[in-house]
Amino acid sequence: MSPPEEVALWLTLDPGQRESEGFGTRVVGIEISPRAGVARTAWLSAAESTFALKASDESSLPSQQSDGEMLAALREFLKDPTRPKIVHDPKLFELLAGPVAGIRHATMLYSYLLRPTTAKHELSDVVLRHENVTLSGAPGERAEHLQHLAPMLRKEIEAQGLANLYETIDLPLAPVLASMERHGVRLDRDALATMSATMEREMRALEKTIWDLAGSEFNINSPLQLAEILFDKLNLGAGGKRRSKPRSTAAEVLEELALTHELPRKVLEYREISKLKSTYVDALPRLIHADTGRLHTSFCQTGTATGRLSSSDPNLQNIPIRS
Repeated sequence: MSPPEEVALWLTLDPGQRESEGFGTRVVGIEISPRAGVARTAWLSAAESTFALKASDESSLPSQQSDGEMLAALREFLKDPTRPKIVHDPKLFELLAGPVAGIRHATMLYSYLLRPTTAKHELSDVVLRHENVTLSGAPGERAEHLQHLAPMLRKEIEAQGLANLYETIDLPLAPVLASMERHGVRLDRDALATMSATMEREMRALEKTIWDLAGSEFNINSPLQLAEILFDKLNLGAGGKRRSKPRSTAAEVLEELALTHELPRKVLEYREISKLKSTYVDALPRLIHADTGRLHTSFCQTGTATGRLSSSDPNLQNIPIRS
């Protein structure tokens, strides 16, 4: 008895309000390739709530099928560990269509293990790198390329002795990350609102102090106006490092000037509080998902050469802890 065919699957997504694909992204189509040379695409019509099928081999497929029937059949297939599957990003597949069992090949993880020093592991990058082909966007194209890429990359993985790493660490990690993203992070809206109000008062107090030191009111956030105060009115930084950038108000310049005058030091304090307030304290609550009441970041396992995770949309790993 011959082993079951490895079916390649690709989800076509609509990112919606997110900057990147992740929790809450809507699946608008499914590409399926049961073998090389055969690819089928099911598009979800939001207006009619149906999948209109377009395929390179449509003879055995119905003209249309309700999204409920299609998704129900797909979920049963996805949960079956005896049906080997080829996907590109197993974490995203698990997050948006899971649970998924029987993933044999994950081409994104293969690409990462083979070239960990590059951050380009999107399917278009991998296809261009290994097949010297640019994706055209044709229906079923991505699933069909997965059929070609999987055995090619698997051969390289085994040749470099990376199969055990893939099977025991990288592939099992994908559903764990999907679960973390789905669970989300709870935020204390009231605490952040209180913090925002406190920061606003601190900024207004610093603003008044800066104006007093300058002897006039000006827009602290304007590099041009700040430069006029520092270099024309106060005549700070006549020499030293400032010679190469005489009108710069960058942080390193202000740090140098702060050694001789209090105003640039207060501007640095103002900027720090303003950055924290706008980037985190005020921004994060606006990203809370309406249905879950939580923040759903995306964790990337293919972004660093060392294997360290990175976080995006929003980035929750760069939040300052000392300030």
